[in-house]
Amino acid sequence: TVMISFEVSLFGRMTNSIHAEVANDISAEASSDAVINQKFPKLVEGLDEAVKAEYEALCRPMNSPYTPEIQEKGGLRARLYSIVRTIDDWQTHSPDEAKSAAAKRIKERIERYRVNTHRKQEALTSLIAKFCDEMQDIYAKDIALLGMTEIIADLKAANEEFCDLVRLRLNQVGQRQRDLTNKVRRDTDESIVNLLIAINGCAVMEGAEQFHPFACFYEELMNTIRTKLGIARPKTDGETDGVLPDVPIIPENPDEGAGNENGGSDNSGDSGDSGNSGDSNGGNPDKPSGGNPGSGMTPLPDDDDEEDEGEGINIM
Repeated sequence: TVMISFEVSLFGRMTNSIHAEVANDISAEASSDAVINQKFPKLVEGLDEAVKAEYEALCRPMNSPYTPEIQEKGGLRARLYSIVRTIDDWQTHSPDEAKSAAAKRIKERIERYRVNTHRKQEALTSLIAKFCDEMQDIYAKDIALLGMTEIIADLKAANEEFCDLVRLRLNQVGQRQRDLTNKVRRDTDESIVNLLIAINGCAVMEGAEQFHPFACFYEELMNTIRTKLGIARPKTDGETDGVLPDVPIIPENPDEGAGNENGGSDNSGDSGDSGNSGDSNGGNPDKPSGGNPGSGMTPLPDDDDEEDEGEGINIM
């Protein structure tokens, strides 16, 4: 009697988007295989539900209690910067030649920074930080002469508070997304392993030939993933046609190798919270996956998380 062995060692090394796509492919193949669908309908259904839950978790927006504060600080920051520009522009016409000259020097720097408060927040954050540092250092005497020392300090404080709030939100939402993703990945892995164990048990009792199409599909899928992840296939003896030799695991911690999400992401993001956002000319003021066929689900964004093998258990 031939015992079929299915390789599962790659699951713990997949990014979140790849993991969901692979699980979906396995589920679709099992559902379309008449023998498997007839012998293990509950396991096939359970895997399908697990895959749907994984996609929903990865695509779910994560709201944060910090978002209203971030929007408030973003608006305050934009208003303060606009006031700085207005005050400086007004004083370029001062009858006091010293003030007029100082205002023109500041205006030249403002024009070089090209801050646009209606574009990307991350660019605005970086540029305002550099602008405030420059004003308080190189142009400290000019802004003091123009009476702008206090408002520059207020602008810098608002910018730093905005950054702190964004960092808190990213940490909070990122952890929630990781926790959720870890759970659904474990559930999906468990559903896959349960199905593979059932297939293998039936192959031992009734013969493996009836599962040959699925075994061939599974081998080809794992070879594709190996290529995508850049992992060499292990050399082993005694391989049979259409099946891979037994390679232990289901990872005990499937999130290892999946990393942060961005597979899972905070959809509120740094760049979309405030109606006031900014852009830059490259940050230097001195220089002018596809969806899953047949799934009907929203395609997942690619993520660049690091891979980790993790530990596991033998499914046999």
